[in-house]
Amino acid sequence: ILVRLGLDSLILETQKRLWKKHSLIYSNVPGFEQRVHLLDATHTVERLAVYYPNMVSQSIFVSYCDKLCFSLTADYKQVEDPNALVSAFAEEISSWMEEINLQKSKIEN
Repeated sequence: ILVRLGLDSLILETQKRLWKKHSLIYSNVPGFEQRVHLLDATHTVERLAVYYPNMVSQSIFVSYCDKLCFSLTADYKQVEDPNALVSAFAEEISSWMEEINLQKSKIEN
C-alpha cells in the first residue's frame, strides 16, 4: 500500500531503523508436517526456501515434512564469502547427524 502511495522511502527508512537494532530474531513457529500443494493436488511442494526482505544478513531455518530447510542472505560488505558460511554449516550438520546416527545405532544394538 505504501508503495502505491509513493511512500517507498518511508519503508526503506523504517526497515533501516528497525533492523539495525537486531542481530538475531528467533521464532519457534512450527513448519508443515504434511506435504502441501500449490494451485492443485498435482503440484506438490518438495522443499521450502525462505527469506525475509530486510536490510540485515540472516539465516532462516524452516522445517517441512521432517526436513530442515536453510536459507542464507548475506550483505556482501559484511560477509566476504557466503558460500564458505553455507559449506561450514552443511559440514557441521552432517557431522552432527553422523554422531546422532552412531548414538542411535549403539542404543539399538
